[in-house]
Amino acid sequence: MSDPLIDLYKKSLLSPHPWRTSRAPFLLPDSVLKIMSQEIQQFGRPLDWPPDDEGGAKTQAKAKGVRPGEGLTVLRRLLAQLPADAFPPAAAAPIPPAPASGMEDLRLAMRASRKPFTERWQPARAEVDFLWRLYEQMVADEYAQLKNVRKPHDWWPALQEFEQRGGATLYADLRPVYFRSKVTRPHKLIMMMQPGGVRVAGVPVQQGIHPEFVKLLRKADGFIKRSVASQFGSAPVKYIGCFRPDPLGVGDARHVSNHMLGAAVDIDATRDKVARNPHLQKDQIKAVDRVLAFHAKTTIGHGPALVASGSWLADFPAAGTPEDRAQHLYTEMLNVSLDVRAFLDAWLDRWIVFTNVPQSTLASPAQATRDEAFQVVTELVRTFGGMKRSARAPLEDAPGVKALRNVQKNGFVSIPADIFIAMLKAGLRSGLEYGAAKDTMHFEIKSPSALIAASGFP
Repeated sequence: MSDPLIDLYKKSLLSPHPWRTSRAPFLLPDSVLKIMSQEIQQFGRPLDWPPDDEGGAKTQAKAKGVRPGEGLTVLRRLLAQLPADAFPPAAAAPIPPAPASGMEDLRLAMRASRKPFTERWQPARAEVDFLWRLYEQMVADEYAQLKNVRKPHDWWPALQEFEQRGGATLYADLRPVYFRSKVTRPHKLIMMMQPGGVRVAGVPVQQGIHPEFVKLLRKADGFIKRSVASQFGSAPVKYIGCFRPDPLGVGDARHVSNHMLGAAVDIDATRDKVARNPHLQKDQIKAVDRVLAFHAKTTIGHGPALVASGSWLADFPAAGTPEDRAQHLYTEMLNVSLDVRAFLDAWLDRWIVFTNVPQSTLASPAQATRDEAFQVVTELVRTFGGMKRSARAPLEDAPGVKALRNVQKNGFVSIPADIFIAMLKAGLRSGLEYGAAKDTMHFEIKSPSALIAASGFP
């Protein structure tokens, strides 16, 4: 599969291009062009490395967290080896920077330098900027292809997710994330998405679905139709969402989520986003650990201790049928949920009263238990949203307290066991099987790399 950015660059050599300011530009060698193209598509920009250290430019770049780019490093070495007459005269005016290029500091550093190497670097860097502008135009054209379709198209629900969250700007931001996951043409992947029409437990799946994932969902729905859940008088599931352009991680370390591939669903027993079962993060899991430890000391607890890293349950069976494993996992999560709800029933209201009007009593075993419980509640509130609110707002309005009220009412799992088991039996992975986070309502494909390959990407 050819590189579309390299194809655009080579096409630009066939005739004068309005973005080039020199009639005899420095042309990027194939070895440099290949590296630079991959680098720009992986990060959305060339990774900067100033050509010399005059004025501390290189030191400043390191201090700002700018990583050396292999493309510019190779280019610098090549320029140092070439004779002076291999370079065209400098352009009368520098090429305008690509939008949001962030190269001004580097240009100032180059202007300040009087070394001969800078004279070689300027036309080469101008050509790198030209390649970057070609990339940004290519990304804009890709998004335009998604939008500029006159007749209704299958990927419209997925496109709407982009439109509602930032449109072309969001696509440009996420394209490097897709590329790093080997989805080299994200707009082609999005065009593969199927619209609504697929149902699970009688509820349509929203926002677009990858065709390979559709097969697994239909398999799970077949199991559900043969289960007790299909006999419920009212639907136990209210909302199922699939495609969502949200990556995992931060900055240049972000990577594609299965939702971005249309290969994961969140199954909720309510349409109210506030009332949905929470996606537990690492610090929240540690807080729940404290609840379970406290509950086990004061009552007969149901649930095991959660583990924030590694396998969630130490006794999660490695053998057995998918149905047996799913039943075990669901039961353990339900027991954890029961323990946490019982703890909140016993202590959350008392903690609110105490926080509003602190009370002092003589030291006693009962007070020691209360103080420990209040410490646990405080940690729960902090990790589930905190206590920040307007000056006159009551403590009940704090985000952390609201989130705990939802847990107190709905627990960590709201869908029936039959639906949970059917999803794993069909070959999906549960969000409870994550190492450092737990998402009861989340189900995803087990091998995203295989799905990417099946989509026609290397």
